[in-house]
Amino acid sequence: MRLLIELKKGKPNEHSKRALSEKLGVNHNSIVKWRNLYLSNGIESLLKDGRKGGYRPSILTKEEHEKLKFF
Repeated sequence: MRLLIELKKGKPNEHSKRALSEKLGVNHNSIVKWRNLYLSNGIESLLKDGRKGGYRPSILTKEEHEKLKFF
């Protein structure tokens, strides 16, 4: 969701995958994967958690949730 917020804040093609990966603290390949998921399947694909194993659930902060309401 943080990626989507960053993309919506800027102009098209304003952020490179490397700049976004550094800002969000994730691998640049994840940026490409998430962007493609969003473009092909919409926001629903980003809300699913397909990870396996012992992980903690993804949680949006209150601030992130509020920002998404306006898109």
